[in-house]
This record gives sequence, C-alpha cells and structure tokens, in this order.
Amino acid sequence: MTTSRARPLASLAPWRQTARAFVELVRDYQWPTRVVTALLAALAVLGTAAAALGQPVSQWLGAHAKVVQAEQALTSDPFLTLLALLVALFVGIAIKRQQLLGQLDGSDHYTIGRALAYGYFKNFLVGALLVMEAKGSRLHVVKPASVEDLRMLEDEVWPQLQPDLNARTEEVAAVARFGHKPLRRRVIVLAGWGEAAEPFYIDFPTTLFTVADYYASWNRWARRNDRPYIDDQRLASYQQQQINDFFRHLHELVDSPDGEVPVGVDAVAEHGLQADALQRLFRDRLVEISLDELRQRLAQRPGASAGQTS
Repeated sequence: MTTSRARPLASLAPWRQTARAFVELVRDYQWPTRVVTALLAALAVLGTAAAALGQPVSQWLGAHAKVVQAEQALTSDPFLTLLALLVALFVGIAIKRQQLLGQLDGSDHYTIGRALAYGYFKNFLVGALLVMEAKGSRLHVVKPASVEDLRMLEDEVWPQLQPDLNARTEEVAAVARFGHKPLRRRVIVLAGWGEAAEPFYIDFPTTLFTVADYYASWNRWARRNDRPYIDDQRLASYQQQQINDFFRHLHELVDSPDGEVPVGVDAVAEHGLQADALQRLFRDRLVEISLDELRQRLAQRPGASAGQTS
C-alpha cells in the first residue's frame, strides 16, 4: 500500500486514481462536512430500505410509534434536501476560507507568501544581515502595507531620490566563519546627508511583486475553466494576506516556540549559524520600517521639498 501511494497518480490504474481522489477529498472535508455527509448517506440507505419494505424499517422491527415517526421525518425528502444543502454550504465555506488565506491550490498550510519569504530569507536576507553585522550597521527592510506600496517605491520614491542615493554591492572580504567566499549583497545606501553619521541601509522585498502575478494567473485559469474568479474589490485584501504571511513567516523562520530549533537554521546552514546566533542577528541587525517612515526620513534630507516624497 505504501509503495502504490508513493507512485505518481498517472501511473496508477483508473480505479486506483479514483480511490486516491476519494481519499484526498475526504481529507479535505472539515469535521462538520464529514458528519453531515455520513448522516445523509445513512438516512438515504435507511429510506431506500423502507421503500423496499413498503414501511419504515423501525415499524418493520416493531419499534415504538415515536421512533417510527422520527424515522419518517428524518428520511423525508425535505430533511434529506436540507442535509444536502448543508454539505454544499460547508464545502463552499471551506473553499472560500482557503481563498481568503491564499490557499487556492488546496494547500492547508502553505501559501505563496510563505514560499516567497523562505526564498528571500535564504537567498538574500540572512547574507545581507551578516554583511551588516560585519560593518556594525543595521538593515532597514521596508514593510509595505500593500502591493501598491511596492509599486510606489519603485515608480515614485526611488526615481525622486536618485540624486541622493547610491546603490552598490556591499562586500565583506573576511567571513571565514560564515563560508569560504565573500558575501555580496546589493542594498540601497543613503549616505552623506541627514543627522546619521553612518550610511543608512535599505531594502524592499520586490519579490512580493510575484503576489500580483500569482492572483492574475489564478484568475486567468478560473475564467478559462468557467470557475469563480477573484474580483478587483477583493483582490487587494487577498494580496494583503500574502504580504502579511510573508513577514509573519520571516519571523517564524527565526523564532523557536517551546525551545524547538528554528526552521530557518537548516535553510542557512551554509553560514554556520546556530539558533541563538540567528535570533541575535535578526534582533540586532534587522529593522522593519513602513513606507511612511521611509518618507519621513527622506523628507529630512538637504534640499528635499514636500512634493518630492509625498
């Protein structure tokens, strides 16, 4: 049995494919849906038996009149219709809940926000924080309130700040305890203005632009297959959910509930960081700022006008 389950679905016989699909469907059911479906099936069987006997099964068994009356009510068409409607309602609620959480593919725990956070954490953020540690600085990651904030950063804020910004690759030459080659991370550096005596390092996770494409792809598939799609009014809240998942999972990769080893330790094993070192790195070298906070800081630069960063 274990071997057949491990085999790809397409390689199984049709009846095995159907059985696999049935098992997965039952797993997706929440307990209210399972209970109502089982009750509906049992009453349908009971009603079929009564029709075959020409009288209620309880009456045929010599049960009390009230039991017979209860059986007739429970096996009546209106009550069975009500149960069928409840099953449909519960399934619809489960699907809608998955959509609200961004779990459009049926996943009950993994979302695009979590996937993007893992990639950002492993491929960029930890290395950038190690660079900041070596330089004695901190990295300010802009936390967008929405996907629109990301677009605004790229389309409006960044072009306005070109005269004051210097984007360069920060390199640490001696990082033997973290690996065999220098760490290189490209971040935005604000230097030479303001009250800060040291450069101000910024990054904003443009990987979150993928969220918009994720839902656009879903809507294209839904329309092509005559399935319900996400309208524009709800799209913003769906995208916001993924942004929230992104930043929440970044912290989950570092946090260690109940003394467990953080999930992120294995993800960045190449840097030789243990749990306490990883947590200390995030605590001391990472600062999350909003778009408004970034604008306030930029408004303090020499020659800045209210119209440039508003």
